[in-house]
Amino acid sequence: MQLKPAAAGHPLSRPELLTLGGLLFFLPLLEAPKNLLWLAFVLLWIGRAAFTQAGWGGHWQPGRDLPFSLLLMAAATACLLAPPFPQNWGEVGDVLRYTLFGWLLARSRMTDKQLLVILTALLAGTLVAAAQGWWFWKIAGTKSLFELHSVGHTNHSAIYLAMVALGTLGTLLVLWAKLSNGVRASLLLAWVCLTWLIAAGESRGALLAYVPGAVVLLWVFVSRQRRGWLLATGGLALAAMLATSPYLVDKTLSQLQDPATATKSSYRAELARTGIEALRQHPLSGIGPGNFRQATAEQVAAWLATRNETYHPDRYFHSSHAHGLYFNTLAERGLLGGAALLFLALVWLRRLMHRPNRAAHDTPDCLRAPLVWAIGLSGFVVVFVAGLFNTSLHHEHGLLAMFALGLLLAETPRDAYRDM
Repeated sequence: MQLKPAAAGHPLSRPELLTLGGLLFFLPLLEAPKNLLWLAFVLLWIGRAAFTQAGWGGHWQPGRDLPFSLLLMAAATACLLAPPFPQNWGEVGDVLRYTLFGWLLARSRMTDKQLLVILTALLAGTLVAAAQGWWFWKIAGTKSLFELHSVGHTNHSAIYLAMVALGTLGTLLVLWAKLSNGVRASLLLAWVCLTWLIAAGESRGALLAYVPGAVVLLWVFVSRQRRGWLLATGGLALAAMLATSPYLVDKTLSQLQDPATATKSSYRAELARTGIEALRQHPLSGIGPGNFRQATAEQVAAWLATRNETYHPDRYFHSSHAHGLYFNTLAERGLLGGAALLFLALVWLRRLMHRPNRAAHDTPDCLRAPLVWAIGLSGFVVVFVAGLFNTSLHHEHGLLAMFALGLLLAETPRDAYRDM
């Protein structure tokens, strides 16, 4: 199978490939190997760039390098300007971890074999983690199906599954004609299992990102003659998926019938008001990365008192995060962080607007660009659509999203792409 190679960038060596593949494999499984392999990959990449002829991946390119640098600078600036709130450098470290990871990948060059190997490692690690979660859930009874170590709850962990499931679907659609029957069947089974797990995790936020992403992938990569029956089949599959997890439907219907139930179950509107108050008090930098929990009832009441306003407990809710990417970013990193996030979204979307050229996609030597585009799309829709309902850019989510963006930015959108 021949893919179209990336034109430029830092070529990955075998040790870099091993650490990258190991990181993606252990990402949903174990904390210590994940952190150690991330550090090993970064040190190997930087060491090879500094002490060999491999180079740093080319000259500075604003569309490739600026999104990562702005994310990091916004987080560090917010931390420095956080007083009287704690300077939570641990959260800045998380931003550094996933931002640097994506940045190095955006400046890297992979061979066809390397790309397929690391995608295989990512899918294998997710399936092992899913099997492990099922064992803990059904046999040991100690966890709720699939839970990531850093983000915990299945609602948040389902976002990770949605990203991998969309990437698997994109891989199937792009490489379908080039795969053997055994590989094709294995990938199809893996995709079905991941889709079922998303529904079983009962996360509406992940599902609302997953379904539109799957529809876009089918629309782009399936011929016009086959779109109708494929979308119909997908609709039936979605109905069956919801039927196996009636809690999703019951919860949504109950909230539509009783607004008080919606407030008690999510508190997203109340959390948004808390985030807005933090932003109003510290508009430039917010209250510091990881400091949403500092916006307590007493603190919000004090903020309101400075404007001669009364604190009403039923209008606000207080938690460790805002249960949404946007209000959480504005509260913790202010307008600087919001601007960095907006720029990231615009750069990401602009690159996705160069969708794969169907004529180029149909040739056997030009499959790399559509494959990378599909992976980039999976990261975008999960980060920015699921981000409406959950904090979708941190820890494992952040690393996986930056992996998708890094691959996308490393490609040159020429020949195999066309404008939307």
